[in-house]
Amino acid sequence: MTLKAHAQEFTAALASCIARSDWQSFLAALTRLEASRRGEAVLQSAVPDELWLRVYASDPAGHMAVDVKLHQGDALGTPLLRLTAIGFDPSRLPLLLEELRSAAPAV
Repeated sequence: MTLKAHAQEFTAALASCIARSDWQSFLAALTRLEASRRGEAVLQSAVPDELWLRVYASDPAGHMAVDVKLHQGDALGTPLLRLTAIGFDPSRLPLLLEELRSAAPAV
């Protein structure tokens, strides 16, 4: 799977291996999040700390946010990109879920 993250003019992408069971658990958690607007859905790569994605309700009103960490192993061990508490319109969550479900067979 390749995850792409964009923040204004910054962009990062990283291809990473995701275990099918982890992908399915993430989609199930995202489905619950979309229905309840509470909690979180977290996805991690099979390689520790390479890819980390968290979609979550950022407050009791059901506003949504995302945290992303993309890391490519290097001598320094520093993240390529780390975005935290990036808010997004909760009405876009069903579209995100639909797009991720359609990507599932490729995982």
